[in-house]
Amino acid sequence: MLLFIQILRGVAAVLVVLFHLITPERAWLQFGVDIFFVISGFVMVHSVNAKTMTGMEFFKNRLVRIVPLYWTVMAVYLAYSVENGGKIPGFDEIVKSFCFIFYNNSLNHQPTPLLTPGWTLNYEMYFYVLFALTIGMARGRQIALLAAVFTLAVAGRHWAPMSNALAFRLTSPVPLEFVAGMMLAHFRDRLPVVPPALGVVAVLCGFAAAILLNHPEPRVLFYGIPAIAIFYGAMNFEAFLAHPGFALFRKIGDASYSLYLTHPLSIMVLKKVYPGVGVIPGLIVAVLAAFAVYYGVEKPLTRGAKRLLIGQRPAPSVAS
Repeated sequence: MLLFIQILRGVAAVLVVLFHLITPERAWLQFGVDIFFVISGFVMVHSVNAKTMTGMEFFKNRLVRIVPLYWTVMAVYLAYSVENGGKIPGFDEIVKSFCFIFYNNSLNHQPTPLLTPGWTLNYEMYFYVLFALTIGMARGRQIALLAAVFTLAVAGRHWAPMSNALAFRLTSPVPLEFVAGMMLAHFRDRLPVVPPALGVVAVLCGFAAAILLNHPEPRVLFYGIPAIAIFYGAMNFEAFLAHPGFALFRKIGDASYSLYLTHPLSIMVLKKVYPGVGVIPGLIVAVLAAFAVYYGVEKPLTRGAKRLLIGQRPAPSVAS
């Protein structure tokens, strides 16, 4: 496990939660999503480099990691919304949401699934499919091919009907952030190692750029490049992140997927009980709820999915 990855996951998730708690003027907070995309590209390469893995094995591992909690949280979110007077979505929209298919949501009129953060998981699944199909290639060629595929898709944006969610999403330059992460993993040993202090400077510059630009379009430029700078800077002080002072950040990183998926529901419930809740209390409640879900739901679900889909049993305890 790379500690800087875990901490960046936590930072990215917290940024997204803050984006949904704070007024829209601070649009830059949403670039936590772009950090997630860079992380994903890096982790996919890093996780398979030392293993012999088929495309199907890789894809099963990603399904086990992504699907069980996503489906569970989305089902709870839908049930809660309907119970509290929300509109019932059409059956086709429910199917598309559960199957990671891009479509136009009739409830919020956005190209998002019913659980809004799921739009990023749709991109993740799109990336996983292409990665699995090309996993047997030499890594450099795989990266070049995926970069070419995503670039050609972007080139087609001029002719794509933007009213069509599938065309709108697939011709976006956002998937190039996956490629950036893949390149950082592939060339990691060849990248110049900078002193930790300069790594901190790179992180601060990345945040400063996102804050000062504060504009979501074109996302890959205004948010993607700062995300890459932050990631590269964090790579250079890995050795310091085992310090006990970073323990909470590491724990939030562990629960970052639960936090990312559950925070809309946590905020919705909290604002119903306390309409004027502040940002910090809202963040604390969202994080605590995420820890509960991580230990009580995500981990057991993941273990069960591994046994079911991969046939992997948990390691025996010392006593047994």
